[in-house]
Amino acid sequence: MTELHKNLLAGVSCIALLGAAAFAGVFTGAESYYPDMTAYRVGTMIGATAPGFGLGWLLSPHGTWLRTIILAFGGLALFLKAALDDNPIGWWLTCAVALAGFACGMGYWLR
Repeated sequence: MTELHKNLLAGVSCIALLGAAAFAGVFTGAESYYPDMTAYRVGTMIGATAPGFGLGWLLSPHGTWLRTIILAFGGLALFLKAALDDNPIGWWLTCAVALAGFACGMGYWLR
């Protein structure tokens, strides 16, 4: 079993367990004094875990291609904003893009 299959199996197992806990917590009956918050707690756990796995994948070696695409589109958007916007933000971005370009050029030389 590859590492990817192990990670997928662990993730699906956790989601199934949390889903079962949420399903069991929803049907506790109306006679309890405190409202049942199981589904809310499970949703909170899933809502925190999913972005964590996503960010972990994005920062792992597997997410290199997506980071490259995001950086390229972000750089293109900043360049176009700096080139086409004739207000103080555009002029500030012109300075920032020029300094970043200079730093990248010097970094390429220093490698």
